[in-house]
Amino acid sequence: MNNQADYNMVVRLLGGVYLALAFAMPDEAHHLAHDILMGFADNPDIRPEDRRAYRLIALTGGRQDIVQENEQPRFAVIEGGDAA
Repeated sequence: MNNQADYNMVVRLLGGVYLALAFAMPDEAHHLAHDILMGFADNPDIRPEDRRAYRLIALTGGRQDIVQENEQPRFAVIEGGDAA
């Protein structure tokens, strides 16, 4: 197995562990964990590939039922209008 495959496997495993822990955490703890991961993702002293992994885990792993205040909705259907 090559290094990239090993790295991808580690990111997937850590993402899975984070996801499991996120559902076991109270809301406040999940927000804190998300903020910590995003802090790692924004830290210029950490390797760029590791920062991307932290950001990916923070944004895709975890509880989607808790929406951060600064995030935009991903998709919304607008009903009505005069399209006819």
